[in-house]
Amino acid sequence: MKNIVFSAVVLSTFFIMLSEKITATTIACAMIVAVIVTMLNKDRLSHFNYIELKVLHKWMHFIMVLFKEVVISNIQVAIIVLSKDMKLAPEIVRFESKLSSEVMRTVLANSITLTPGTMTVDISDKELWVHCLNGDYKDGLTELVLEDILHKIEGDLHG
Repeated sequence: MKNIVFSAVVLSTFFIMLSEKITATTIACAMIVAVIVTMLNKDRLSHFNYIELKVLHKWMHFIMVLFKEVVISNIQVAIIVLSKDMKLAPEIVRFESKLSSEVMRTVLANSITLTPGTMTVDISDKELWVHCLNGDYKDGLTELVLEDILHKIEGDLHG
């Protein structure tokens, strides 16, 4: 029951954030749609075990760091694309994640893909195969702040 309520709150909040205007009708529609979607998918709510109040501040930190990384990468890619001699050296690199959960590795892979200039092309156990626009980007994969935050969340949830 706790997961259902939490899921409905998260989904309705997301719905409201994407709305053009926040009105009473929008909020009512968001809540109704969120409850319907949650009830239709209640057997798939196991991933909400990763979103608990005790790690909520770490998820917020993760989102802020991800946003910062997306903005920085956008600027770096824009500089490359707008330069006279685009110094591109695309490369696919193998990256071994320290995350033990498949859900967390999927979150990491999607975060990498959201960052311009990199795209996760495959996940196999703990290995992620990442396409980098420039070979220099692979150095950043070994020092991923996002993975560290996810690892801390994983540690807090599963000991």
